[in-house]
Amino acid sequence: MAAQPKTLESIKRRAMRIIYADNDYTLSVILAGLDTLESRHGQLTERFFRRSVLCEASCLHCLLPDKRDSSVTDRLCHAKTFELLCAGTDKF
Repeated sequence: MAAQPKTLESIKRRAMRIIYADNDYTLSVILAGLDTLESRHGQLTERFFRRSVLCEASCLHCLLPDKRDSSVTDRLCHAKTFELLCAGTDKF
């Protein structure tokens, strides 16, 4: 996590301690109906990906690997939609 999000999260933690003095941070966030910055970032990233990359009209759509055969993925419990990329190293 970069410095600015850490700072914002620490300010939020301090505010939650002041407002909900008797509860821990996780419970305070739930009571206040707030999300952590990390979960909010994940939600926004997923929404961007769905809208901007998975959309077939997107110029980024051509960068995705081929989709797996639905006759196979329909029978699997935790099927991946796309073929896995093979790389010669641990990093892409």
